[in-house]
Amino acid sequence: MSAATSTRPRSAVMSGSGSCWRCAAGRPRAGPRASCSTSCPGSRWRRPTSCCGRTGRRIWAGTTSCGSRRARAFCTSRPVPEPIDPMPKTPPQAFSSPSDGPVISGIGCRVPGARGRDRMWQVLRDGRCTIGQLRTGLFDPDLYADPFQNRRGKTYSLASGQLDDVFRFDAGFFGITPREAVDTDPQQRLMLQTVWEAIEDAGLSPRDLAGPRTGVFVGASLVENLWPYYSDTARSGSSFSLGNTLCIIANRVSSVFDFGGPSYVLDAACALSLFALHQASEAIRTGQVDTAIVGGVHVLMTPGGFVGFSQARMMSPTGLCRTFDAGADGYVRSEACVALVLQHPDVAERMMARRRARLLATGVNTDGAASQLTVPSALRQESLLDEVLDRSGCDPDDLSFYEAHGTGTQVGDPVEARAIGQAIGQLRRVPLPIGSAKTNFGHAEPAAGLVGLAKVLLAMQHRALPASLHFTAPNPAIDFDGLNLRVNTALLSLGPGRLVAGLNSFGFGGTNVAAIVAEAAPPPPRLHPVALPRPAEAPWLLLSAASQASLDRLATAWSQRLEGIPEVEGAALCAAAAARMALPHRLALPLHDAMSGGLSRSEGDIPLRGVAGRGQVRGVLAFPGNGAQVPGMGVAEYRHDPVFRAAFDEVAGAMAGMGIDDLVGLMHAPDLADRLSGPLVAQPLLFGFQVAQARSLLAAGLDCNAVIGHSVGEIAALHVAGCLDLQAATRIIVTRSTAFEALRGQGGMAVLAASEADVTRALAGLDLPDLAIAAVNSPRSVTVAGSQAAIARLARVSIAGKRLPLVRLKVEIPYHSPLVQPLRERFMADLAGLQVAPPRMLVGAAALGRVMRPGDMGLDYLWRNARDPVRFADAAAALAKDGPCHLVEVSPTPVFAGSIRDIARFGGVALTHYLPQPPQDGAPPGWQAGRAWAAGVPVRPEILGGARTGPSPEMPAYPWDEQEYRTQLTPDGLDAYGGAGPRLLVGRRAEVDAPLWVTDMTPTHPAWLADHKVGGRIVLAAATLVEMALGAAASLWPDQPLQLLHFDILAPAVIEGDGLRIRTRIDEATGALTLQMRPRLTQAAWVGLARGVVRRGTGLAAP
Repeated sequence: MSAATSTRPRSAVMSGSGSCWRCAAGRPRAGPRASCSTSCPGSRWRRPTSCCGRTGRRIWAGTTSCGSRRARAFCTSRPVPEPIDPMPKTPPQAFSSPSDGPVISGIGCRVPGARGRDRMWQVLRDGRCTIGQLRTGLFDPDLYADPFQNRRGKTYSLASGQLDDVFRFDAGFFGITPREAVDTDPQQRLMLQTVWEAIEDAGLSPRDLAGPRTGVFVGASLVENLWPYYSDTARSGSSFSLGNTLCIIANRVSSVFDFGGPSYVLDAACALSLFALHQASEAIRTGQVDTAIVGGVHVLMTPGGFVGFSQARMMSPTGLCRTFDAGADGYVRSEACVALVLQHPDVAERMMARRRARLLATGVNTDGAASQLTVPSALRQESLLDEVLDRSGCDPDDLSFYEAHGTGTQVGDPVEARAIGQAIGQLRRVPLPIGSAKTNFGHAEPAAGLVGLAKVLLAMQHRALPASLHFTAPNPAIDFDGLNLRVNTALLSLGPGRLVAGLNSFGFGGTNVAAIVAEAAPPPPRLHPVALPRPAEAPWLLLSAASQASLDRLATAWSQRLEGIPEVEGAALCAAAAARMALPHRLALPLHDAMSGGLSRSEGDIPLRGVAGRGQVRGVLAFPGNGAQVPGMGVAEYRHDPVFRAAFDEVAGAMAGMGIDDLVGLMHAPDLADRLSGPLVAQPLLFGFQVAQARSLLAAGLDCNAVIGHSVGEIAALHVAGCLDLQAATRIIVTRSTAFEALRGQGGMAVLAASEADVTRALAGLDLPDLAIAAVNSPRSVTVAGSQAAIARLARVSIAGKRLPLVRLKVEIPYHSPLVQPLRERFMADLAGLQVAPPRMLVGAAALGRVMRPGDMGLDYLWRNARDPVRFADAAAALAKDGPCHLVEVSPTPVFAGSIRDIARFGGVALTHYLPQPPQDGAPPGWQAGRAWAAGVPVRPEILGGARTGPSPEMPAYPWDEQEYRTQLTPDGLDAYGGAGPRLLVGRRAEVDAPLWVTDMTPTHPAWLADHKVGGRIVLAAATLVEMALGAAASLWPDQPLQLLHFDILAPAVIEGDGLRIRTRIDEATGALTLQMRPRLTQAAWVGLARGVVRRGTGLAAP
């Protein structure tokens, strides 16, 4: 056998007596070793083969038959004209080669009996079937169940795969109110949580994916949550429509996570979640999006589907999916929710996302008129598989296994097996292992394709193929040997080498979808490594959650995760945890503390805990002015913080050049308290402290991109923002301080707890030209400056009969008042030639009361900073207009807290305040940043947790804080489905206020009815009628003793044909009770069955 034959490559097609050689991309070339073109994406060459003259199917190298049993006798290897393909191929995908296909980065899954990947794998590995009986509380099963398979209006099976806690949801996590959560379809709620889990599993944060390059593609067919509302419209609230519209399943995901790409729900019956995967893959391949969230969800809530599919005889009477088995008798309905993250490989590499698998190719076609609407076409399925395999670039022998649609029906299983066998199996050296996840979990209908894909990904991850269950005898309609297929019936080790798998999903309307998935290769090495932040010397573990309960459970899970692992793995986990999206409830502690039991500690300074606001917050460094200086400021920071010390020394050197000697000695001076009132002492010291602390905070990792300053504090702010270099800033400080020293004793300042409007009105009535507003600190705090006499007069002014609350400040200089105006000429002369630059950060310009614009910065602005009123409130509010801001006060003592609180409260903006604390003896490295992060201040997480260098290791999943949210019947509603929990025999009470119960009885349900026959016919026993009567009375008066009197049976209740409908009525006033009957599914007159009287009361003995 030649080398070309031994590799069994995918073939080209021969034309006439010659051969047309083609490359892997399908382009013609001159011969077996010639190149088609330098730009051709084909990566390997294929030998020419012939076509079957009877079937038109291609004959592979090394074979003499196309594999069709129907035409095998007529197949030859001679060249024949190329046939017309009955199913034209879709346009080639845009990627240069199949190996460039999208990457499956992460997956979240909920399947019957298993929540999450790990538990799903346990079910698959152990070979368990998690199919059970339908949950109670949605509708009364006994109203619809009947084992007779042709019973109209009944279902012969209520076996189903049920999700655990389908009504439980963490509404607070997503900012959804309890009322809206009740009105929201559980499918929407499940999809939100599962998408979050998939993003976490990918090692990504939702903020990484926000924007127009992420789309959402969801497969879902029905909103069964609607049906209870149809019979009880009073249940619906303002969010009912949004909560129960199919497209909102995808749109809500886009809204919550800010995904701006395409967002829609598809419907192609049981093929649709894999169809959604195909659409998402095409969107990535064509460049429409970089990342796609793909989902499939299905929840069973009403009897309609069970009844309908029973009437169509599609469901299994035995309650099992026996895929490919001789005893296959239909499928079992089930629920599921699966979401995955699909990414362009370049994007996945850039984001350092996890690589679970590579999607080599997908394809879709439809049976069309090749068969009846609900009967699958083997020819169309085979054509699709042939095309998808060709597009994948794989050889049939490359496939490790095939996950079949495999519903377990006598029609579908043989058709699918024939398609897989003829397209792939017969072209292999060894039998192809096949199976179906439906044997474990049932058929999740619209979500089934992604359930199968989840099984494929888990099998690749664990390198073991789970057993396909309930296979005891091969289906005689399937020639397994001839098709070269083998049902995998035990956990199969997949061995070494690259794993490749195929996957089918077919809709009962004729839509066929197939995919080829390969094990993902590790990411290629970075040829040009990006510059990463310096690694954390002592990494911190940063944990956050949306509620305290979730944070406590998350801390417990992390404590278990960190047990017994090496420190290098702990460091990688810290980096991965820091990259997760930060939520309001936070906990931070050094890794060495976390690994030594610190996560369970509830007392002390470590771990650091805090509660932050929701959403993205801008960090703003806020620099107060005069009044912030205190004796001893900076001493602890200078001693313990090397960054602070270096920066303060640099400022001291610059000040020395301006004539202010020994700033360090001044900071430590024992008589500093007596000297702080002088501008030439207070302002240089405050400036030095603020510059040094700002540099320390930024070096520690605080992520502040805006500044704001109050009076002299604005000079430090402008220096940090890049408008002034250190020499220019110190020059301004010294100039201001020297100039203001000349005003000592000429006036003072006072603070009033009043609005700017009230103070302006008061000043206007005094007519004092040397008294003016010096600062508007908040909507109810204003500072005035002027002569002492003028301030004394203002203190006696009343507004609306009340004295203005005024507090004099211990300041001997009237800053920001008309008394400063004479200093302008000297000020401008001293600063002539000063170099300024545009800000590199956003600046809240307090001298203007708005955000600084290009061209604002200059000598004129610096003069206004010294002379004009400080409009701090307006500037702070302007910074917060674009979103919430967290103001970090760069000050030795708190000054801004009250003002910021009032600006937020009365100004309608989101502002919060944070004051750094001096370092403490023995505080671990990163303590300042960790404390800030816990409080909600933006911090660069890689500084604390360390920088990621690759895909994240496995981490604990987010623990949801779930509550039950489900709609309840209103007093005016109609209990159409018996969901209120009726007694077994009496039936459902359709209207809450109407004492009327209805039930059905057929010859086969309840089964015990057949035990009571009269003359060979089934007749309801008198005891049954009594039980029905007392059951209705007990439902009406549950807490009272009851007695049934004068009970007369008026006619025999003969159960035959389609059975009887029986209704029971009680007159609440008199206790009169009647039972009536008529044949089911008719409009015949009601016939009296029995009557009596129910007595109740505490005087009666309990029955």
